[in-house]
This record gives sequence, structure tokens and C-alpha cells, in this order.
Amino acid sequence: YIKDNRAAIYTALWILVVGFLIGWLLTFILNILTLGLFWLVGLGIVIRTIAYAVVIEIVDRFMEDFETKGFLPSLMLSVALAIAWGLADMIG
Repeated sequence: YIKDNRAAIYTALWILVVGFLIGWLLTFILNILTLGLFWLVGLGIVIRTIAYAVVIEIVDRFMEDFETKGFLPSLMLSVALAIAWGLADMIG
């Protein structure tokens, strides 16, 4: 749930900032927990997607105008973001 367009822009900015500040740390921790197996077989995107789902949950806790109903919607949003970033990389 996003209240309005302004809230959507603020949410996107907060996801970007929080992802930049702690996304790398979450990715690093998840890589250590999986013993780097996903990274070794070329599936690092799975770890990064899970890390961004956690980032989305963190942003959800601090913003009143943005709400997800549990971890699964955050994970689905994170998958959508990963697909969008992948398409943007292919275009650019």
C-alpha cells in the first residue's frame, strides 16, 4: 500500500538510500551464511534480492505512507526491482 504519488517517490528514495547504506552489509552477511555457494554458482542475484526484501521491510517500519503485509510482498517487490534493474542494465 502506498498512500499517494509523493509517498511513492519518498519510498523509492528511502529504499535507494537504505539499500546503499546497509544493502551491501546484508548481502555480505547472507553470503557468509550460505558459505558463498550462491555467489560461486552465479546466483548472487538471489542473495541480493533477499537483502533488498529486508531493506524494503526496514523502510516499511519507518514510513507511515508505505506498508507491506509481511515478508512475501516485500520479496515480490524485490523480485520486480531486480527484473527492472536487470532490464535497465541490458538497455544501458
